[in-house]
Amino acid sequence: MKFIKIFILLAMILPSLGLAFESDLKYGSSGPEVAELQEFLTDKGFYSGPITGSFYSLTRSAVIKFQGAYNITPMYGYFGPMTRRKANEILQVSNSNEQKQEIQEQGRVSDPFQYNPINDLQDQLDALLLQVQLQTEQIKNQKQQETNNTNKYTEIVIPKKSVLDIVVQNRHYNRGDNFLIPFQVRLYNRGNKTITISGGTFSAHNASSTLNSIYSIEGMGSYNYENFESSMKFDKDIMIPASDGSYRLIEFMVSLNKNYMNNGEIIYITLDSLRTDADEIINSFPVKGPTYEI
Repeated sequence: MKFIKIFILLAMILPSLGLAFESDLKYGSSGPEVAELQEFLTDKGFYSGPITGSFYSLTRSAVIKFQGAYNITPMYGYFGPMTRRKANEILQVSNSNEQKQEIQEQGRVSDPFQYNPINDLQDQLDALLLQVQLQTEQIKNQKQQETNNTNKYTEIVIPKKSVLDIVVQNRHYNRGDNFLIPFQVRLYNRGNKTITISGGTFSAHNASSTLNSIYSIEGMGSYNYENFESSMKFDKDIMIPASDGSYRLIEFMVSLNKNYMNNGEIIYITLDSLRTDADEIINSFPVKGPTYEI
């Protein structure tokens, strides 16, 4: 009869002796009840992080695992009424079994809340510092990964620049021709930006030689002169496209009238100037061509 009274009394007071969750908890919550939840989830195998008293990603993931194990839906990690009720049921069963065993072994139930508050606060502080350290390291690694990804996919933009290279060379010359000596002028665009030329000046170098014509320029015929001179100008817009992997060029002919030249004379032409928007000109003016001996 005595034992029956003891068990009836225990049935009445056991729920008040065990820990019970009374508040709804969610991401961002903090305090002792969050720490108790973390300890509970650790004991049940759902949580493996530090006991911090702060409800963040690790705790939410553990709550979701707990909800999945007990078919609590929706499984969003919110520790609300349904999840609390299930946790309290498990706590009540665990505490009841523990107290029954304690009564059997010691004949009484001891106070479960005897602890040193200073040591408990220090433990929570150490756990919080560890959590901050882990989160700081995680943020650092994430930023490094973002930097690596940014560098990996950064588009390299090559600046646009036009580079003009001028070559004046001789043309096949038939010495039986009593009238013209041709020179070939080549204007290379060695850059990646279109070059515009709007005119220029040529000169013949010999005491008795004169320029006869400039011809075969793209988009125009010959520039012929009745009064031959030692210097000639041309005015014509010439476009030299940007390089597409191979050098682009425009070429034309400049001829000398040799009617008044004497045998033994050394003649050559020069390109004295160009009106152009080229960013860079490789050559220095005047650009000299090869020599001919009459």
